[in-house]
Amino acid sequence: MPVESARQESSFRLAWLLLPLFVALAAHLAFSRIGFSPTDEGWVLAHSRRILAGEIPHRDYFKIQLAGSEILHAPEVLLGGDYIFWISRLVAWLQIAVIAWAWPEIMARLMRRDLSEWRRIALGLVCFAFTASTFPCMVWPTFDGLFLISLGLLLMTRGG
Repeated sequence: MPVESARQESSFRLAWLLLPLFVALAAHLAFSRIGFSPTDEGWVLAHSRRILAGEIPHRDYFKIQLAGSEILHAPEVLLGGDYIFWISRLVAWLQIAVIAWAWPEIMARLMRRDLSEWRRIALGLVCFAFTASTFPCMVWPTFDGLFLISLGLLLMTRGG
C-alpha cells in the first residue's frame, strides 16, 4: 500500500509541474494572436537588444529602472528572430502560470494546511484566470518580479 501511495504522490508532482506548462501553452495558442502592441511589448525587448549590443544602461542610454527584466529576457531576443513577440508572449504566459501555481502551495505551507491535489489544481486555475485577466500578456517588470518572488517563496517554504 505505501508503494502505491508513493507512486500516486509522484505522479501528482509530475502533473503539478506539467500543468502550468500546458495551461500557459493553451492560453498562448488561444490569446497571443490577439492585440499585439509592439510599442509596449517592444519596450523591455528593445532594452534587451541594446544590452546584447554591448550598451550599458544609465551610461549609454537613459533608463529609469534597473535592467533586471532586460537581462532576464535577453535570451529571447538573442534566439527569437522574427518570432520574438511570440516567444516573449509564451514566456509571459509561463510566468503567469508559475505565479498562479505557486501561490496556493505557498499559502498552504504558510498556514500549515494540507490541500488535496484537486484543490491545489482548482486554486491554481483560479489564480491563473485572475492573474491573466488583469494586465495584457507581455514581458513586463511586474511579472518578472512576481515570478522571481514566487519561486523564492516556494523555495523558502519547502522545509528541510
